[in-house]
Amino acid sequence: MDCHQNQKVLVHCAANMRVSACIYLYRCLQQGINENEAKQALYKIWKPNEVWQILINHVLEIYLCS
Repeated sequence: MDCHQNQKVLVHCAANMRVSACIYLYRCLQQGINENEAKQALYKIWKPNEVWQILINHVLEIYLCS
């Protein structure tokens, strides 16, 4: 994503779950966007179910605590 930051990038997922979760994580971890701000944008598209929320939390824990 960083290689194409000056271009439009299409990230596709048939159910829009993976892509919205990945974009949320990218915005938090790579762009330094506040989690609440990123979460507001995520929730406009989709609210992760328990399985996806566990994955998101796990990734955040790994990258924010390392």
